[in-house]
Amino acid sequence: MRAVRIFSSLLLLLALVLLSACSDPNRVLLEQKVADAETRIDALGNAIRSGSIRNATILKQYAKILRDDQPDLDEIVIALSKEGTDKSQQYLFLKTRLSELKQHTDQIGNPAQLLPEADALVLAANPLTYGQSLADPINVLADMSNGKLPRVGVISKSDEASYNDTKDFGSGSQMIGNPAYGQWNNSGGTSFWEFYGMYSMFSMLTGGNRVYYNSWNRYRPYSYYQDVGVDRYGSARERKKYRSSYSKNTGLNNNRKSFGGARKSSSLSRGAGVKARSAAPAPRKASSLSSGSKKSFGGSLRSSSTYSRGFGGGK
Repeated sequence: MRAVRIFSSLLLLLALVLLSACSDPNRVLLEQKVADAETRIDALGNAIRSGSIRNATILKQYAKILRDDQPDLDEIVIALSKEGTDKSQQYLFLKTRLSELKQHTDQIGNPAQLLPEADALVLAANPLTYGQSLADPINVLADMSNGKLPRVGVISKSDEASYNDTKDFGSGSQMIGNPAYGQWNNSGGTSFWEFYGMYSMFSMLTGGNRVYYNSWNRYRPYSYYQDVGVDRYGSARERKKYRSSYSKNTGLNNNRKSFGGARKSSSLSRGAGVKARSAAPAPRKASSLSSGSKKSFGGSLRSSSTYSRGFGGGK
């Protein structure tokens, strides 16, 4: 009889748990959004593989041109060319975030807290949004070509420097601050950017000079991710940092990026008003950026929780 009572109690407890889950509309909504995000991320992968993401095609064309023109940059250009495939750091990062979201869905007591992350993943997996985000690696290749390949969706590097009070942080600067490619490393009260894996070669191309957060935050050039994407489809940690930083600097809370100091206001700082190119140019020769021996950099996207690890910031 005692065993029967224990079994009955367990069944009652299970029924109460299931009833509680079913009665929470936020949990039901979250599960639906997570399922939608998973479907869309899978569909995005199919779109990338089928070649229907226009900017992915342009990126691979740029990479081919640059490899032919500047063989010294072969390894880093090969790494960048993968951003036009389903092995890209950005796409893998979406899958990592989805996996973490699904894990936290089963653990969190208040499912409403995870709804913004589910919405952000759905938006980020939209083929149009994802294609636009590829402007950053495309423009990295354009800058590495010494101006032989035009940027997409933004004015030239030289014009931007005079127009919007930016500084040259070296090759790959559009990717700084994007957690798909690296992280801010806090040391001695300051934060400097550390690229992951093969992307660490960007630091070597600029003589190993570190990019510090304060300087970058004040003088950084335009990037699609920082000026458009971070508050729309960035990870939960990134969005929290973005809004906290903005509120601290201005006392306000809206979607406009705070650049701090006397940085000029422009269409670039709002990610608008610049017409993107729709096709890659014909191949043209470019002079070599650097000479010397090639070094090998292995590795891929590091394991980095968007919930449990701090992102960015520092002094």
